[in-house]
Amino acid sequence: MSRWSELEIDFLRTNFMSMSDEKLADCLPGRTKDAVYKQLRSLGFKRPKEVSIQLGMGSHGNFGLRPPKLEPYIPKATNGSKLKAKGRVSYATGRGYLESQSCIICGDLISEGHHEDYNKPLEVIWLCHSHHMGLHALKRVGLDTNRALIAMGIITSVTIQEGS
Repeated sequence: MSRWSELEIDFLRTNFMSMSDEKLADCLPGRTKDAVYKQLRSLGFKRPKEVSIQLGMGSHGNFGLRPPKLEPYIPKATNGSKLKAKGRVSYATGRGYLESQSCIICGDLISEGHHEDYNKPLEVIWLCHSHHMGLHALKRVGLDTNRALIAMGIITSVTIQEGS
């Protein structure tokens, strides 16, 4: 096709902010998305970056070939001692100084180390992910670790020594 009709140009003018170039081309018989892109440029129509990303076209109108930038990863743990403890367990298990064990509740071989005291980074309780999250859920409602472990059926009682 050669020239753009006034009706086609009016359609572009009306819909270019709410439709991607590909969808505009689908609505215009005989027009490709490249042709729509060139015509929009020649008419001086330019979408703001945010609109292009919302339409799945990337920030440069590249028809979705480049995904939008993701926010940088920020670790959940803001507690420095928590991060250090996790790092030390990872290092120790990787080097063979600390052996990863199965979950103390269900025996699952894929387990995580739970720290009761971050100042003692190599003292961990080995739990699978679901039991680890369950322990934290019980701690959030106010149970200390020993009472949470009793509630989970891991231990039966705790002897508290006076003076310690």
